[in-house]
Amino acid sequence: MAFYDLPGITLLTHSPQGIRVELNFDQNGLLELWISPRPAASRDYRDRNFSNRDDHTRLFDRIALPGLSQANFVKCDYDAFHVVAHFKQQTLHVVPLVDAPAVLVWVEQPQRVDFKTDKQDSPGKREPQLFTTNHPDRGLSFQFITALGKGGKFIHQPTLDTGRSVYASVDLLPEQTLIIGGALQVEQKTDDLVALAKLSPAKLVAANEKRIVALTSPGNFKLKNLPDLQRLLDVNRRVLAAMQDHSGAVRAALNRIYYLIWVRDGSMIEVFNAFAGNADALVKWTDFLLSNPTEIEHPAHKGKSFLMLVNKITKWEEDGIFFAIWSTFMTWTQTADPAVISPQRLKLLSEVMAWLERYCFDAKRGLFGRYFYCETPLPGSHDDGFDGAVGNATGKGHTRIDGKLVRRSFDIYVNHGAYSSYVMLAAMNKGKKATDYLAKAHAIAEKMRTFFKADGALPDYGDLLLEDGSIHRAGPYGLDLCDYVWSLTLPPFSSEPAQMNGIRQHLFDKMMGKPENYFLASWFSLLSSLDLETFSEEDLHSAINYAAVQCHRPGKFLAMPDTVVEMTDMPDGHLWHDVRPQAFSVGPWLATMTGTGLRRLPFGLAVRPNNTLEKITSYQYKGVELDVQYKGTGSQLKLTLNKQPVTASWQLPETLLYQGKNTVLVELSEPSAATPSSAANSTPLLLQSTNVLLDITDEGSQITYTAASYGLCQWCLRNLDGWTAVVLNAKGKPIQHTTKPDGEHGNVWLLAEARGSVSLVLKRSV
Repeated sequence: MAFYDLPGITLLTHSPQGIRVELNFDQNGLLELWISPRPAASRDYRDRNFSNRDDHTRLFDRIALPGLSQANFVKCDYDAFHVVAHFKQQTLHVVPLVDAPAVLVWVEQPQRVDFKTDKQDSPGKREPQLFTTNHPDRGLSFQFITALGKGGKFIHQPTLDTGRSVYASVDLLPEQTLIIGGALQVEQKTDDLVALAKLSPAKLVAANEKRIVALTSPGNFKLKNLPDLQRLLDVNRRVLAAMQDHSGAVRAALNRIYYLIWVRDGSMIEVFNAFAGNADALVKWTDFLLSNPTEIEHPAHKGKSFLMLVNKITKWEEDGIFFAIWSTFMTWTQTADPAVISPQRLKLLSEVMAWLERYCFDAKRGLFGRYFYCETPLPGSHDDGFDGAVGNATGKGHTRIDGKLVRRSFDIYVNHGAYSSYVMLAAMNKGKKATDYLAKAHAIAEKMRTFFKADGALPDYGDLLLEDGSIHRAGPYGLDLCDYVWSLTLPPFSSEPAQMNGIRQHLFDKMMGKPENYFLASWFSLLSSLDLETFSEEDLHSAINYAAVQCHRPGKFLAMPDTVVEMTDMPDGHLWHDVRPQAFSVGPWLATMTGTGLRRLPFGLAVRPNNTLEKITSYQYKGVELDVQYKGTGSQLKLTLNKQPVTASWQLPETLLYQGKNTVLVELSEPSAATPSSAANSTPLLLQSTNVLLDITDEGSQITYTAASYGLCQWCLRNLDGWTAVVLNAKGKPIQHTTKPDGEHGNVWLLAEARGSVSLVLKRSV
């Protein structure tokens, strides 16, 4: 079967042990298991991508379950760690194990299972309860193992011959344990898997669940009266855990063509997963990603980079560098672990940013000009004509504007990403290096200013360089919708922060006006960026529900209900985009739900009034955990952190956090007749900032916010009328700042530049 063939009914899952599971019931059932070695011990991309696309290594050459065909299939109860396939006369259970390189299989009615080894294998053990084979592959020596619990026994082929496959079968009894797994021969896993086979399915599942809880409990949330959506998101939180190897490598999807490890996809999945409270998963991903920069050997562009794939064979997609820097920055700010930004890591990030500058920065224009839009290379670029991710020639690109070929794209996606990358690098570095990076950010911002509109309308996509040397200014969305949406929703720092709420409202309106064929990774990147302080919660849920309906139903071929799809309104059987489960869509969806009430800022957390969340538990932040409880309804809130009232801010002051468990109570209410809205809202309120908020002193007529700043020192506040604002450095001297209104919302941004201790002092002037 070619990698792009869609078989009949197919069920897919994965294990943290690097085993891909495919159940295919086209004719007679096939259980296909792909293995990649050393899932916990190796972060080498060659091990993690060992099985990929059509270069895959199967655990046994064929595992067949006769009689389990598409004609007899009834339904699937899907859980990434327990797939249950129902047939007219059989029920099959498949459970990927967290702590062993194996899957557990059992049935509810007697079932034949047939095994076949590869012709080049060396026969191993052939015992009543055990069948093994030794498999050479690309310089490695694997051992594949299948072991039985009490019940039916293996029927072994009586005569063997060199260069021929070896066969075995078992008539599996109901509830009899069947373990199928494997590893490198030197790892000697046979005894471990035999021991597992002696346990009942119930005991194995119970032990497995304890480990799954450890992987999935950080950042769990409970929604208010949304049971169907709760079930969908609970199922897919487990999908994320299953699709990340113990090494940290992340599979965005399990369809054959997409099984390679993408830089952008993995970063988006795990940064958003961290926004939803699971910092552990982001730490593992960042460790893996930064262990595997791509070494560019092209004589004109030698150096290190992060591009499309965590691989040597990769498209030169320029946005990969932003995602590497973003992953590192967000890991550092969410863990507060200085090792995350070790000198070695900062050196690597400086190298890859310098490579990007050499490769596509145009000094005359003062902007980056890339050679891609999304995954499509522009004519004449390095990847024009061949897709290394797919392994196929594609023909030469013919992207044209007014009949002229487009050669380069000086667009908002690469440049807004570069702007934010420079700000993040400035924050993570010190001294002259930090100053230089911030200066580069300001220079990019100045050149991008013509993209943005004075009236707050959608900015331009950017400038396209045509083959005759002329420049075409592309309007909103330009060459690619996803790139455009990501450019305005992903970067943690914006060159025009006061415009972003209005721009995102426009993006939302456009999306809901034409929601068909939208990548959910862009859909939920946009939704996660919407701040309920200014945006309608009802409108947010209309967009969430539009996607949820399409995920609840099972696919016609990918028959897995409650698995998140890749795109909206995609027909079953579409060759490239009928994809589920799609982790690339799950990460930003989880962040969207958490963000309705707890927003991850560049250097902190802020609460929001919402009617979506009841509670968040075990949110991981800077080595502690937060339990957040929401009580009542309404647009006003009373905030308590560890039983201490917090006034004049919805951003959490971090001196109130302590080791262990922290409790945040958000009490919601509507303005009462006795306390009109205008009076209740007359005191300034800090909504968010780009600083670490340390402490607040509220004396009624004077409010002082004490913070730590890492370059950009920006504050967004409500109700500043009648108050004067001064930003002070550590010595108490004023720092120059500018003020920008946040469009029609009545909020104000105070923009300054500082490093170290800063204070914002507000004094009542009337």
